[in-house]
Amino acid sequence: FFFSSRRRHTRSLCDWSSDVCSSDLAYRRLDPEKVDQKKFRDAVFIHKIFEDLEFMHDTQELLNYVSKLDNIRIEILTSLGTFDSHQGNEAKSQKLFWLNKYNIPYKANFVRSKEEKSKYANDRAILVDDSVGCVKPFLANGGHAILHKNATDTIQELHDLIRSEEHTSELQSHSDLVCRLLLEKK
Repeated sequence: FFFSSRRRHTRSLCDWSSDVCSSDLAYRRLDPEKVDQKKFRDAVFIHKIFEDLEFMHDTQELLNYVSKLDNIRIEILTSLGTFDSHQGNEAKSQKLFWLNKYNIPYKANFVRSKEEKSKYANDRAILVDDSVGCVKPFLANGGHAILHKNATDTIQELHDLIRSEEHTSELQSHSDLVCRLLLEKK
């Protein structure tokens, strides 16, 4: 999710594919004999993997919390997992379908790879993501990050970070919060 505060201009991004749903779990269930590139292409084009994902067990708890953050704009940040424009457009279409299906009203921001998420980092940005491969580059680019493991811990860390921001000037003018959400395949 991406959050932007009117008061403090806080900006927050959550990744769709692992904090809200478990695309990784659904992906692992597909043909284990195929090489990853072919397997992912089939997952997108044949299995429409991103349309049938379910919420992770504690996703609603996290969504409820972030929806109540005062003066914070929330958006989604998610990777398409490919540099192929045709495959990327299909993945994007499926992810937008899923967001609409579950009435998630937040704007979606798409990048081609995990590494590109770090382009959203700045000294007033917070990333919540379950992937160390996203968190480390984000931190290296000057952002703040929370490694998501479960909603309860993420909410507490987010609460503490936002509260500490209120008492410092570092994140007063513009902050970004990025969260990666997990879904499970039915």
